[in-house]
Amino acid sequence: MSIYSKLKEQAKSTAPRGIIRLAKAVRGRYLSVRDRDTVLRRIMAADRASVEAAHLGDVEKTGMTVIASTGMSNIGDQAMLDSIMANTPGSIEVGVKAESTYRIPAGVKTFDATSLIYGSGSARRKALGVWVESLRKTGRLGIVGADIIDGGYQRGVAVKSWSLAAAAAHAGIDTRIFGFSWGENVDPLVIDAARAALEAGVRVIVRDSVSARRFAKDTGLEPIFGADMVFSLDWESEPEPPVAVTSPYVLVNVSGLIASRMDISDDMLRVCSECAQRGRTVVLVPHVANVGGDDIAAINAFTEKLDEANIDYIALDTLYSPAQIAMLAREADCVVTGRMHLAILAMNQLTPAVVLATHGKVEGLLTDVGLPSYAVNPEPGCGEALEVGIADAMDHTEERTAQLRKGVGLLRQRSQENFVGVC
Repeated sequence: MSIYSKLKEQAKSTAPRGIIRLAKAVRGRYLSVRDRDTVLRRIMAADRASVEAAHLGDVEKTGMTVIASTGMSNIGDQAMLDSIMANTPGSIEVGVKAESTYRIPAGVKTFDATSLIYGSGSARRKALGVWVESLRKTGRLGIVGADIIDGGYQRGVAVKSWSLAAAAAHAGIDTRIFGFSWGENVDPLVIDAARAALEAGVRVIVRDSVSARRFAKDTGLEPIFGADMVFSLDWESEPEPPVAVTSPYVLVNVSGLIASRMDISDDMLRVCSECAQRGRTVVLVPHVANVGGDDIAAINAFTEKLDEANIDYIALDTLYSPAQIAMLAREADCVVTGRMHLAILAMNQLTPAVVLATHGKVEGLLTDVGLPSYAVNPEPGCGEALEVGIADAMDHTEERTAQLRKGVGLLRQRSQENFVGVC
Protein backbone atom coordinates (compact mmCIF):
# COMPACT_ATOMS: atom_id res chain seq x y z
CA MET A 1 0.00 0.00 0.00
CA SER A 2 1.31 3.45 -0.92
CA ILE A 3 2.01 6.10 1.71
CA TYR A 4 -0.84 8.15 0.26
CA SER A 5 -3.27 5.25 0.61
CA LYS A 6 -2.15 4.57 4.18
CA LEU A 7 -2.73 8.20 5.12
CA LYS A 8 -6.09 8.17 3.36
CA GLU A 9 -7.14 5.03 5.23
CA GLN A 10 -6.00 6.47 8.54
CA ALA A 11 -7.87 9.71 7.88
CA LYS A 12 -11.08 7.93 6.97
CA SER A 13 -10.91 5.67 10.00
CA THR A 14 -10.81 8.68 12.33
CA ALA A 15 -12.90 11.23 10.44
CA PRO A 16 -16.50 12.04 11.40
CA ARG A 17 -19.21 10.61 9.14
CA GLY A 18 -19.93 14.06 7.65
CA ILE A 19 -16.33 14.57 6.53
CA ILE A 20 -16.28 11.11 4.94
CA ARG A 21 -19.45 11.95 3.01
CA LEU A 22 -17.96 15.24 1.82
CA ALA A 23 -14.79 13.46 0.69
CA LYS A 24 -16.87 10.92 -1.21
CA ALA A 25 -18.84 13.70 -2.89
CA VAL A 26 -15.64 15.43 -4.02
CA ARG A 27 -14.25 12.15 -5.28
CA GLY A 28 -17.48 11.43 -7.11
CA ARG A 29 -17.26 14.76 -8.89
CA TYR A 30 -13.66 14.05 -9.89
CA LEU A 31 -14.61 10.62 -11.26
CA SER A 32 -17.50 12.06 -13.26
CA VAL A 33 -15.04 14.35 -15.04
CA ARG A 34 -12.33 11.73 -15.49
CA ASP A 35 -14.72 9.04 -16.70
CA ARG A 36 -16.88 11.12 -19.00
CA ASP A 37 -18.42 9.40 -22.01
CA THR A 38 -16.00 10.69 -24.64
CA VAL A 39 -12.98 9.47 -22.68
CA LEU A 40 -14.45 6.04 -22.01
CA ARG A 41 -15.50 5.55 -25.62
CA ARG A 42 -11.94 6.32 -26.74
CA ILE A 43 -10.68 3.76 -24.26
CA MET A 44 -13.08 1.14 -25.63
CA ALA A 45 -11.83 1.73 -29.17
CA ALA A 46 -8.20 1.68 -28.05
CA ASP A 47 -8.66 -1.60 -26.17
CA ARG A 48 -9.98 -3.36 -29.24
CA ALA A 49 -7.23 -1.96 -31.47
CA SER A 50 -4.51 -3.01 -29.00
CA VAL A 51 -5.75 -6.59 -28.74
CA GLU A 52 -6.31 -6.95 -32.48
CA ALA A 53 -2.75 -5.80 -33.13
CA ALA A 54 -1.46 -8.57 -30.86
CA HIS A 55 -2.93 -11.37 -33.10
CA LEU A 56 -4.06 -13.62 -30.26
CA GLY A 57 -6.57 -15.76 -32.15
CA ASP A 58 -4.47 -18.94 -32.32
CA VAL A 59 -3.06 -18.99 -28.78
CA GLU A 60 -3.39 -22.26 -26.87
CA LYS A 61 -5.83 -22.39 -23.95
CA THR A 62 -3.52 -23.47 -21.12
CA GLY A 63 -5.13 -21.68 -18.17
CA MET A 64 -6.74 -18.33 -17.45
CA THR A 65 -5.90 -14.68 -16.96
CA VAL A 66 -8.11 -13.39 -14.16
CA ILE A 67 -8.95 -9.77 -13.40
CA ALA A 68 -9.81 -9.88 -9.72
CA SER A 69 -12.05 -7.54 -7.76
CA THR A 70 -10.61 -4.84 -5.52
CA GLY A 71 -9.55 -7.33 -2.87
CA MET A 72 -8.74 -4.94 -0.06
CA SER A 73 -9.31 -6.68 3.29
CA ASN A 74 -12.47 -8.38 2.07
CA ILE A 75 -13.31 -12.02 2.84
CA GLY A 76 -15.88 -12.13 0.03
CA ASP A 77 -13.35 -11.03 -2.58
CA GLN A 78 -10.94 -13.66 -1.28
CA ALA A 79 -13.64 -16.33 -1.45
CA MET A 80 -14.44 -15.51 -5.07
CA LEU A 81 -10.79 -15.70 -6.09
CA ASP A 82 -10.36 -18.92 -4.09
CA SER A 83 -13.23 -20.44 -6.06
CA ILE A 84 -11.66 -19.46 -9.39
CA MET A 85 -8.30 -20.94 -8.40
CA ALA A 86 -9.94 -24.13 -7.13
CA ASN A 87 -12.02 -24.65 -10.27
CA THR A 88 -9.54 -23.63 -12.98
CA PRO A 89 -6.93 -26.17 -14.08
CA GLY A 90 -3.70 -25.11 -15.72
CA SER A 91 -1.77 -21.90 -15.23
CA ILE A 92 -3.50 -18.93 -13.65
CA GLU A 93 -2.30 -15.34 -13.78
CA VAL A 94 -4.20 -12.89 -11.60
CA GLY A 95 -4.40 -9.17 -12.22
CA VAL A 96 -4.81 -7.42 -8.88
CA LYS A 97 -4.90 -3.90 -7.56
CA ALA A 98 -1.53 -2.95 -6.09
CA GLU A 99 -3.09 -2.33 -2.68
CA SER A 100 -4.99 -5.62 -2.52
CA THR A 101 -4.55 -8.00 0.40
CA TYR A 102 -5.27 -11.29 -1.35
CA ARG A 103 -3.71 -14.48 -0.07
CA ILE A 104 -2.50 -16.13 -3.27
CA PRO A 105 -0.54 -19.41 -3.42
CA ALA A 106 3.10 -19.15 -4.41
CA GLY A 107 2.52 -21.00 -7.67
CA VAL A 108 0.01 -18.47 -8.99
CA LYS A 109 1.51 -15.54 -10.89
CA THR A 110 0.13 -12.05 -10.29
CA PHE A 111 0.47 -8.78 -12.13
CA ASP A 112 -0.48 -5.21 -11.26
CA ALA A 113 -3.82 -4.39 -12.88
CA THR A 114 -4.36 -1.07 -11.09
CA SER A 115 -3.84 1.12 -14.14
CA LEU A 116 -5.64 -1.37 -16.39
CA ILE A 117 -8.91 -0.95 -14.49
CA TYR A 118 -8.52 2.37 -12.71
CA GLY A 119 -5.99 4.24 -14.84
CA SER A 120 -5.74 6.16 -18.09
CA GLY A 121 -3.17 7.56 -20.50
CA SER A 122 0.32 6.11 -20.79
CA ALA A 123 0.03 4.14 -17.55
CA ARG A 124 -2.98 2.28 -18.87
CA ARG A 125 -1.37 1.68 -22.26
CA LYS A 126 1.58 0.07 -20.49
CA ALA A 127 -0.77 -2.04 -18.36
CA LEU A 128 -2.61 -3.13 -21.51
CA GLY A 129 0.66 -4.53 -22.84
CA VAL A 130 1.22 -6.59 -19.70
CA TRP A 131 -2.35 -7.88 -19.85
CA VAL A 132 -2.10 -8.83 -23.53
CA GLU A 133 1.06 -10.84 -22.86
CA SER A 134 -0.72 -12.66 -20.06
CA LEU A 135 -3.55 -13.55 -22.47
CA ARG A 136 -0.98 -14.84 -24.93
CA LYS A 137 0.25 -17.31 -22.30
CA THR A 138 -3.10 -18.49 -20.88
CA GLY A 139 -5.53 -18.21 -23.80
CA ARG A 140 -8.50 -17.36 -21.59
CA LEU A 141 -9.84 -14.33 -19.75
CA GLY A 142 -12.09 -14.25 -16.69
CA ILE A 143 -13.21 -11.02 -15.06
CA VAL A 144 -14.78 -10.97 -11.61
CA GLY A 145 -18.08 -9.15 -12.13
CA ALA A 146 -19.57 -9.30 -8.62
CA ASP A 147 -21.15 -5.94 -7.66
CA ILE A 148 -18.66 -3.88 -9.69
CA ILE A 149 -19.54 -4.65 -13.29
CA ASP A 150 -22.83 -2.71 -13.31
CA GLY A 151 -21.10 0.54 -12.38
CA GLY A 152 -22.79 0.86 -9.02
CA TYR A 153 -19.51 1.94 -7.46
CA GLN A 154 -17.64 3.43 -10.43
CA ARG A 155 -19.01 3.59 -13.96
CA GLY A 156 -15.47 3.94 -15.36
CA VAL A 157 -14.34 0.68 -13.77
CA ALA A 158 -17.39 -1.11 -15.17
CA VAL A 159 -16.98 0.26 -18.69
CA LYS A 160 -13.26 -0.58 -18.77
CA SER A 161 -13.96 -4.11 -17.56
CA TRP A 162 -16.62 -4.71 -20.22
CA SER A 163 -14.31 -3.12 -22.80
CA LEU A 164 -11.46 -5.51 -21.98
CA ALA A 165 -13.84 -8.47 -22.20
CA ALA A 166 -15.22 -7.38 -25.58
CA ALA A 167 -11.75 -6.69 -27.00
CA ALA A 168 -10.47 -10.11 -25.92
CA ALA A 169 -13.52 -11.92 -27.30
CA HIS A 170 -13.25 -10.12 -30.65
CA ALA A 171 -9.65 -11.38 -30.84
CA GLY A 172 -10.73 -14.99 -30.33
CA ILE A 173 -9.95 -15.30 -26.62
CA ASP A 174 -12.32 -17.46 -24.54
CA THR A 175 -13.74 -14.73 -22.29
CA ARG A 176 -16.22 -14.70 -19.44
CA ILE A 177 -17.59 -12.34 -16.81
CA PHE A 178 -17.94 -14.36 -13.61
CA GLY A 179 -21.25 -14.24 -11.73
CA PHE A 180 -22.42 -10.71 -11.08
CA SER A 181 -25.35 -8.65 -9.84
CA TRP A 182 -27.13 -6.10 -12.01
CA GLY A 183 -28.78 -3.18 -10.28
CA GLU A 184 -31.50 -0.75 -11.22
CA ASN A 185 -30.90 2.52 -13.08
CA VAL A 186 -27.62 1.35 -14.60
CA ASP A 187 -25.71 4.02 -16.53
CA PRO A 188 -26.48 3.94 -20.30
CA LEU A 189 -22.81 3.70 -21.29
CA VAL A 190 -22.33 0.71 -18.99
CA ILE A 191 -25.35 -0.93 -20.64
CA ASP A 192 -23.89 -0.21 -24.10
CA ALA A 193 -20.52 -1.69 -23.07
CA ALA A 194 -22.19 -4.81 -21.64
CA ARG A 195 -24.29 -5.29 -24.77
CA ALA A 196 -21.19 -4.94 -26.97
CA ALA A 197 -19.34 -7.55 -24.90
CA LEU A 198 -22.16 -10.06 -25.11
CA GLU A 199 -22.49 -9.51 -28.87
CA ALA A 200 -18.73 -10.09 -29.18
CA GLY A 201 -19.14 -13.56 -27.69
CA VAL A 202 -18.32 -12.96 -24.02
CA ARG A 203 -19.82 -15.56 -21.69
CA VAL A 204 -21.89 -13.35 -19.37
CA ILE A 205 -23.05 -15.00 -16.14
CA VAL A 206 -25.46 -13.27 -13.78
CA ARG A 207 -25.71 -14.65 -10.28
CA ASP A 208 -29.40 -14.31 -9.42
CA SER A 209 -32.82 -14.23 -11.05
CA VAL A 210 -33.54 -10.58 -10.30
CA SER A 211 -30.26 -9.52 -11.92
CA ALA A 212 -31.00 -11.75 -14.92
CA ARG A 213 -34.31 -9.98 -15.53
CA ARG A 214 -32.79 -6.53 -15.08
CA PHE A 215 -29.87 -7.29 -17.40
CA ALA A 216 -32.12 -8.68 -20.13
CA LYS A 217 -34.44 -5.68 -19.89
CA ASP A 218 -31.55 -3.18 -20.08
CA THR A 219 -29.54 -4.81 -22.85
CA GLY A 220 -32.22 -6.63 -24.82
CA LEU A 221 -30.03 -9.75 -24.61
CA GLU A 222 -30.23 -12.87 -22.47
CA PRO A 223 -27.34 -13.56 -20.08
CA ILE A 224 -26.48 -16.96 -18.66
CA PHE A 225 -28.42 -17.55 -15.45
CA GLY A 226 -25.86 -18.86 -12.99
CA ALA A 227 -25.07 -18.22 -9.34
CA ASP A 228 -22.29 -16.74 -7.29
CA MET A 229 -19.10 -18.72 -7.78
CA VAL A 230 -18.58 -19.02 -4.01
CA PHE A 231 -21.30 -21.68 -4.13
CA SER A 232 -18.69 -23.76 -6.01
CA LEU A 233 -16.08 -23.32 -3.30
CA ASP A 234 -15.09 -26.38 -1.28
CA TRP A 235 -11.97 -27.08 0.73
CA GLU A 236 -9.70 -30.13 0.56
CA SER A 237 -9.23 -29.86 4.31
CA GLU A 238 -11.52 -28.09 6.73
CA PRO A 239 -9.72 -25.82 9.19
CA GLU A 240 -10.70 -25.24 12.77
CA PRO A 241 -13.01 -22.26 13.26
CA PRO A 242 -11.25 -19.14 14.56
CA VAL A 243 -12.89 -19.41 17.97
CA ALA A 244 -14.37 -22.29 19.95
CA VAL A 245 -17.85 -21.43 21.22
CA THR A 246 -19.17 -23.91 23.76
CA SER A 247 -22.77 -22.63 23.90
CA PRO A 248 -25.34 -22.19 21.10
CA TYR A 249 -24.56 -19.02 19.17
CA VAL A 250 -25.55 -16.62 16.42
CA LEU A 251 -23.06 -14.90 14.12
CA VAL A 252 -23.71 -11.18 13.84
CA ASN A 253 -21.93 -8.95 11.35
CA VAL A 254 -21.96 -5.19 11.93
CA SER A 255 -21.33 -3.72 8.49
CA GLY A 256 -18.96 -0.78 8.37
CA LEU A 257 -20.42 0.17 5.00
CA ILE A 258 -23.91 0.52 6.45
CA ALA A 259 -22.54 2.25 9.56
CA SER A 260 -20.87 4.88 7.36
CA ARG A 261 -24.25 5.73 5.83
CA MET A 262 -26.71 5.48 8.71
CA ASP A 263 -27.06 4.60 12.36
CA ILE A 264 -28.95 1.34 12.92
CA SER A 265 -27.04 0.43 16.07
CA ASP A 266 -30.25 0.39 18.14
CA ASP A 267 -31.73 -2.08 15.67
CA MET A 268 -28.64 -4.29 15.86
CA LEU A 269 -28.87 -4.07 19.67
CA ARG A 270 -32.43 -5.33 19.42
CA VAL A 271 -31.15 -8.28 17.38
CA CYS A 272 -28.52 -9.13 19.95
CA SER A 273 -31.01 -8.78 22.79
CA GLU A 274 -33.34 -11.25 21.05
CA CYS A 275 -30.45 -13.70 20.65
CA ALA A 276 -29.48 -13.38 24.30
CA GLN A 277 -33.07 -13.91 25.46
CA ARG A 278 -33.12 -17.11 23.41
CA GLY A 279 -29.99 -18.33 25.20
CA ARG A 280 -27.62 -17.76 22.26
CA THR A 281 -24.18 -16.23 22.54
CA VAL A 282 -23.62 -13.35 20.15
CA VAL A 283 -20.45 -13.79 18.08
CA LEU A 284 -19.54 -10.57 16.28
CA VAL A 285 -17.68 -11.33 13.08
CA PRO A 286 -16.13 -8.81 10.64
CA HIS A 287 -16.16 -9.50 6.92
CA VAL A 288 -14.55 -6.38 5.44
CA ALA A 289 -11.99 -3.99 6.93
CA ASN A 290 -11.19 -1.49 4.22
CA VAL A 291 -11.48 2.25 3.70
CA GLY A 292 -15.01 3.54 4.21
CA GLY A 293 -16.39 0.15 5.24
CA ASP A 294 -14.44 -1.16 8.21
CA ASP A 295 -16.46 -3.82 10.02
CA ILE A 296 -13.85 -4.14 12.77
CA ALA A 297 -14.18 -0.46 13.65
CA ALA A 298 -17.97 -0.73 13.47
CA ILE A 299 -17.94 -3.76 15.77
CA ASN A 300 -15.65 -2.01 18.27
CA ALA A 301 -18.05 0.92 18.42
CA PHE A 302 -21.08 -1.35 18.72
CA THR A 303 -19.70 -3.35 21.67
CA GLU A 304 -20.11 -0.26 23.85
CA LYS A 305 -23.89 -0.66 23.45
CA LEU A 306 -23.66 -4.36 24.28
CA ASP A 307 -21.65 -3.58 27.40
CA GLU A 308 -24.21 -1.01 28.51
CA ALA A 309 -27.01 -3.54 27.95
CA ASN A 310 -25.08 -6.30 29.77
CA ILE A 311 -25.29 -8.63 26.77
CA ASP A 312 -22.58 -11.27 26.60
CA TYR A 313 -20.69 -11.49 23.33
CA ILE A 314 -17.54 -12.68 21.63
CA ALA A 315 -15.99 -10.19 19.21
CA LEU A 316 -13.51 -11.25 16.54
CA ASP A 317 -11.02 -8.48 15.87
CA THR A 318 -9.41 -9.66 12.65
CA LEU A 319 -10.37 -11.07 9.26
CA TYR A 320 -10.07 -14.83 8.90
CA SER A 321 -10.01 -17.02 5.81
CA PRO A 322 -13.27 -17.89 4.04
CA ALA A 323 -12.82 -21.51 5.11
CA GLN A 324 -12.48 -20.57 8.79
CA ILE A 325 -15.57 -18.37 8.65
CA ALA A 326 -17.53 -21.11 6.87
CA MET A 327 -16.64 -23.56 9.64
CA LEU A 328 -17.73 -21.03 12.27
CA ALA A 329 -21.00 -20.44 10.41
CA ARG A 330 -21.64 -24.19 10.09
CA GLU A 331 -22.28 -24.58 13.83
CA ALA A 332 -24.19 -21.31 14.27
CA ASP A 333 -27.97 -21.36 14.69
CA CYS A 334 -28.33 -18.34 12.45
CA VAL A 335 -26.35 -15.52 10.83
CA VAL A 336 -27.32 -11.85 10.70
CA THR A 337 -25.19 -9.88 8.26
CA GLY A 338 -24.84 -6.82 6.10
CA ARG A 339 -22.36 -8.67 3.87
CA MET A 340 -23.66 -10.90 1.10
CA HIS A 341 -20.74 -13.31 0.90
CA LEU A 342 -20.91 -14.02 4.62
CA ALA A 343 -24.51 -15.09 3.94
CA ILE A 344 -23.36 -17.32 1.09
CA LEU A 345 -20.62 -18.92 3.19
CA ALA A 346 -23.22 -19.61 5.88
CA MET A 347 -25.96 -20.92 3.58
CA ASN A 348 -23.43 -23.17 1.87
CA GLN A 349 -23.16 -24.82 5.29
CA LEU A 350 -27.00 -24.96 5.53
CA THR A 351 -27.11 -22.19 8.14
CA PRO A 352 -29.86 -19.62 7.52
CA ALA A 353 -28.81 -15.99 7.07
CA VAL A 354 -30.90 -12.87 7.58
CA VAL A 355 -29.31 -10.24 5.36
CA LEU A 356 -29.35 -6.45 5.29
CA ALA A 357 -29.78 -5.84 1.58
CA THR A 358 -27.46 -3.25 0.04
CA HIS A 359 -26.89 -2.35 -3.64
CA GLY A 360 -29.89 -4.41 -4.76
CA LYS A 361 -27.81 -7.58 -4.88
CA VAL A 362 -29.31 -9.61 -2.03
CA GLU A 363 -32.99 -9.84 -2.93
CA GLY A 364 -32.33 -12.10 -5.92
CA LEU A 365 -30.01 -14.37 -3.95
CA LEU A 366 -32.52 -14.98 -1.16
CA THR A 367 -35.39 -15.38 -3.61
CA ASP A 368 -33.43 -18.04 -5.47
CA VAL A 369 -32.60 -19.91 -2.29
CA GLY A 370 -36.25 -19.82 -1.28
CA LEU A 371 -36.10 -17.40 1.67
CA PRO A 372 -37.01 -13.98 0.22
CA SER A 373 -38.30 -12.63 3.54
CA TYR A 374 -34.78 -12.91 4.96
CA ALA A 375 -33.73 -9.86 2.91
CA VAL A 376 -34.19 -6.76 5.08
CA ASN A 377 -33.83 -3.17 3.94
CA PRO A 378 -31.19 -1.42 6.10
CA GLU A 379 -32.83 1.63 7.64
CA PRO A 380 -33.51 2.92 11.12
CA GLY A 381 -36.28 0.77 12.52
CA CYS A 382 -35.27 -2.40 10.66
CA GLY A 383 -34.68 -4.22 13.94
CA GLU A 384 -38.21 -5.62 14.01
CA ALA A 385 -37.82 -7.24 10.58
CA LEU A 386 -34.44 -8.66 11.57
CA GLU A 387 -35.93 -10.03 14.77
CA VAL A 388 -38.75 -11.70 12.81
CA GLY A 389 -36.19 -13.36 10.55
CA ILE A 390 -34.15 -14.65 13.47
CA ALA A 391 -37.22 -16.02 15.19
CA ASP A 392 -38.30 -17.78 12.01
CA ALA A 393 -34.88 -19.36 11.55
CA MET A 394 -34.69 -20.59 15.14
CA ASP A 395 -38.30 -21.68 15.52
CA HIS A 396 -38.43 -23.65 12.25
CA THR A 397 -34.99 -25.19 12.15
CA GLU A 398 -35.86 -28.41 10.32
CA GLU A 399 -37.98 -26.66 7.70
CA ARG A 400 -35.37 -23.98 7.01
CA THR A 401 -32.57 -26.54 6.79
CA ALA A 402 -34.61 -28.53 4.28
CA GLN A 403 -35.27 -25.39 2.25
CA LEU A 404 -31.59 -24.49 2.26
CA ARG A 405 -30.60 -28.00 1.24
CA LYS A 406 -32.91 -27.73 -1.75
CA GLY A 407 -32.18 -24.10 -2.67
CA VAL A 408 -28.43 -24.20 -2.12
CA GLY A 409 -28.21 -27.48 -4.01
CA LEU A 410 -29.72 -25.77 -7.04
CA LEU A 411 -27.44 -22.74 -6.68
CA ARG A 412 -24.39 -24.97 -6.44
CA GLN A 413 -25.38 -26.48 -9.78
CA ARG A 414 -25.96 -23.06 -11.34
CA SER A 415 -22.67 -21.81 -9.93
CA GLN A 416 -20.86 -24.25 -12.20
CA GLU A 417 -21.94 -22.09 -15.16
CA ASN A 418 -18.98 -19.91 -14.18
CA PHE A 419 -16.59 -22.71 -15.11
CA VAL A 420 -18.20 -24.35 -18.14
CA GLY A 421 -15.45 -25.05 -20.67
CA VAL A 422 -12.73 -24.58 -18.07
CA CYS A 423 -12.91 -27.43 -15.54
